Amino acid sequence: VGLSEVPPGGETTVVATVNPSSGSDIDETIDIETASSTAAVDDITIDVSADVVVPEFNQPDDVLFDTTKIGSADRQTVEIENTGDSALRLAEPQVTGTSDMSILSGDQQLRIPSGSSESITIGFTPSTVGSVAGTLELEPLNDPTIEGTQEIQMRGTGTPLESEIETSTSAISFGDISRGSVEQDEVIIENTG
Repeated sequence: VGLSEVPPGGETTVVATVNPSSGSDIDETIDIETASSTAAVDDITIDVSADVVVPEFNQPDDVLFDTTKIGSADRQTVEIENTGDSALRLAEPQVTGTSDMSILSGDQQLRIPSGSSESITIGFTPSTVGSVAGTLELEPLNDPTIEGTQEIQMRGTGTPLESEIETSTSAISFGDISRGSVEQDEVIIENTG
């Protein structure tokens, strides 16, 4: 605070600004030195306090998809909770490690009010047989207790398509055929898998 003179009967304003950079409460003082050549004036002390409220990112559980046939799809919902006292902001979520998993909804930057949750829906469409692993990356932007990206592991298993072929007949018999004649019969092949 710079020097300021307050004439008799006048006033001045001192602005106190707080900008918490951590989750710690504020308990400080502002000391104002006074001086007067004509009167005895005591220095002034102003107590400044603030309860700093912060969001709190609650790490979701890992995601396990149902066993899924190639070409089919499964989906799982990930709930992201804010158990803190102020709104939580998250960067746009990302899926890494596989192209068989993708974000179906909730793929934008999220703002979660205090005591609330938001959902992200993840899809799994296996392209190969076997185990598939991926990672859902979530980055809280304003939770002072968390630094960087948080990773939620995702797993699924691709299984082969089940094909069951049936035919309308197991044999074709044309009997006696004259030379030069053309005979036809149909066989219907059906995949009932």
